[in-house]
Amino acid sequence: MAIDFELSGQGPSVAETMTLADMQDAAVECGFTKPNVASTKTHAQRANLNGFFKVLGVTSVSGFKKRFLNEKLPCPYPSMTPLIAEKVRTTTDVHSIAHATHHRTTKTFLSFSFSPQLTEK
Repeated sequence: MAIDFELSGQGPSVAETMTLADMQDAAVECGFTKPNVASTKTHAQRANLNGFFKVLGVTSVSGFKKRFLNEKLPCPYPSMTPLIAEKVRTTTDVHSIAHATHHRTTKTFLSFSFSPQLTEK
């Protein structure tokens, strides 16, 4: 296999040297191939990178490299449940969300408030 998933999560030395061709080779070797494309075609023609990336929870070559660099990834297969990147919220994030919600609520309240003087005529 062109990409050794056992090396994932070990930093930039491995991910920096990966090429699109390596990813296409890995996709084909893991079973991610386009339907109705002859096995005599090149891996570039046969690889289903969309399916390969979807299972790994990424959308691009750079996204794959970044995830491969930072996380221990399993060797993917076509029927595998897609991986989801979890975002951990910090206390600062929660404070920001609470502030934004409070601010939005205040704006909403003000936009729906009315003056009785304007309605009397």
